Amino acid sequence: MSGHNHDHGYNHGDVFHAHAPAGKMKLAFFLTLIILIVEVLGGWLSRSLALLSDAGHILTDSAAIGLSWYAMKQAEKPASEGMTFGYYRAGILAAFINGITLILITLWIVWEAYNRVLHPEYVAPAWMFISAGVGLAMNLYLGLGMHHEENLNVKSAVLHMLGDAAASAGVIVGGIIIAFTHWYVIDPILSVLIALLIAFGAWRIVKQTVSILMEDTPAGVEIPNVVAAI
Repeated sequence: MSGHNHDHGYNHGDVFHAHAPAGKMKLAFFLTLIILIVEVLGGWLSRSLALLSDAGHILTDSAAIGLSWYAMKQAEKPASEGMTFGYYRAGILAAFINGITLILITLWIVWEAYNRVLHPEYVAPAWMFISAGVGLAMNLYLGLGMHHEENLNVKSAVLHMLGDAAASAGVIVGGIIIAFTHWYVIDPILSVLIALLIAFGAWRIVKQTVSILMEDTPAGVEIPNVVAAI
């Protein structure tokens, strides 16, 4: 039951293998930076607080994805006398930080939504569609392209991407409704719904990483059966 082979239903060799898709994480990091620039420009041109808030969300996500990329590169390092088990747990720590970050982002979105209900802002829907459309397309491309990976660190980063895609979709839907009805309160309502979806996924990631870091019994292992086999 050594921590070195403690896998929770998957093998560390599968989750943090030297051939883990670090190249995909590098691509995701730089594409996320492009999305950030597009949404900042779109938010400034449209005067959309929602779009600028989403850009802040993406800024946090780009940092989280960069952290994941760094952690995966660290996991490729061989074991040494000082780190006899290697650097595999760097990925678990990054996934844990990503999960906590998502929960904090959720709280921030809810707070911003509350403020927007009290003080609705006029926005130019056309620029919202263009900027949010770019964010939606690129995040779906990244998230769906990497969702089959078994690496827990990649899964947490994919959750960031799909959360961003959902936020962009919400901005587009909100923009359509605002364009036809001028009902600005729809924007914070959608923000809260998106925040709840992000929080649900983030909590699962946090639970899973804490379980591994605390060295609890791996999934599917029955202690009485292990004792009987010994």
